[in-house]
Amino acid sequence: MTKLTIFQRQTYASGAFTKSMLWNFTDLLLLYYLADIQGLGAASAGFILLISLVISGILDITLSLLLDKFNLHYQKVIAFGAPLTALSFAVLFYPLPAAADYLFAYYFVVTILFRIGYALVDIPHNAMLGTLTRDTHERTSLSSSRIFFNSCAILCFAIYAGDVLTLLESENISLRIGILVACSTFMLVNLYLCVLPVWRTGRLPENTERISTKHAFAALLRNRAFLVLAAFSLVPCIFIPVFYKSGVYFASLILLDEKFTTWLITSLALGKLVSLPLYKYLSKSMEKHHLMICSMAGLALVFLLFALFNPDTLVQLCTYFLICGFFSGGFVMILWSALPDTIEYGAAQGGTSNQALTFGAFHLVTRVSDGLCFAIIAFVLEYSQSTASNSNTELFADLTALIAFAGCLLGAVVLWFYPLTRAVHNALATEKDK
Repeated sequence: MTKLTIFQRQTYASGAFTKSMLWNFTDLLLLYYLADIQGLGAASAGFILLISLVISGILDITLSLLLDKFNLHYQKVIAFGAPLTALSFAVLFYPLPAAADYLFAYYFVVTILFRIGYALVDIPHNAMLGTLTRDTHERTSLSSSRIFFNSCAILCFAIYAGDVLTLLESENISLRIGILVACSTFMLVNLYLCVLPVWRTGRLPENTERISTKHAFAALLRNRAFLVLAAFSLVPCIFIPVFYKSGVYFASLILLDEKFTTWLITSLALGKLVSLPLYKYLSKSMEKHHLMICSMAGLALVFLLFALFNPDTLVQLCTYFLICGFFSGGFVMILWSALPDTIEYGAAQGGTSNQALTFGAFHLVTRVSDGLCFAIIAFVLEYSQSTASNSNTELFADLTALIAFAGCLLGAVVLWFYPLTRAVHNALATEKDK
């Protein structure tokens, strides 16, 4: 089984930095930018984001099927998609002076182009986790490095989010264009850097048999290990992130200043960074799903204490977010290191590896979970504000914490049915290497 060098591991994982920056920019700022700064209005901007995300989900599945069916070289696909991703990102935030009708058409097209470029980079980069190595510990190291770069990107975003908004609202067009060119160039270089050192590593066999879409999905549905991880992401992960995705509302309602959101996001990211070495060490002696169950227990305790004691200062809230980041970062790292292990399990159960489809289907599940998670937050916010009680803020905080607590309990139950142990995976991977 392939053993990567430290340089190969870190350069590949560094691609998560650019992907995370792109995702945070478009996930947290694009709606405000289109609706308020560019003047499209909330309805038009929301329509653009809704349609583009639907198209993004379709693209993820379609691209993953094409990658498997035609046995495409993942590194080449990323190299092809990187320029489109960087260019469409720069054009997306370019301040085009035009009438509202033209602006709507312009940003609608550019947003879809950006989603296409992002899919061409994101799906194959994630799928490479399953091809670069079949060693389960090596995959944990890769996942740990990816979460490290992802957390660093979140920290950078949190620190400079206010400055970015100020820049987008300013009339200094030349400065904005210069920064967009610099950022896009950095992202392009980073995306190429993440594939060049592993260009000839982890390539799929040239004579891989092409299978039908029906056969591919049928095999995926027989992959019990994948289905358990998908069920975990589809159900418990709707509820667990309700807590930390409510950070802006905690800052606004409890601390009375939404700018303190930066401190909460920073604490969350720092918690993730601190957790990585410990989880990487523990994964050598514990089964991955057992380690994730322990994370669920830790998160459940955090959420329960939050609901019982109702923190009302910045230091207290940051402490909760730091601990939450510690446990959530750990289980996300282990989750993404376990996902490629299901590929060998699926090949043994269904007769086909589904290298890219495994990640494409998982992406679709996580995006559905994200959408439903935000819907729950909106419902809880509306419900707490509609009560006649004077303690609306406390009600909102309690409900979000208790919902996340319930998600942790449900997550532990789902993970208990995960069938893949380290010994079973090693046997499957060793057999495939022969």
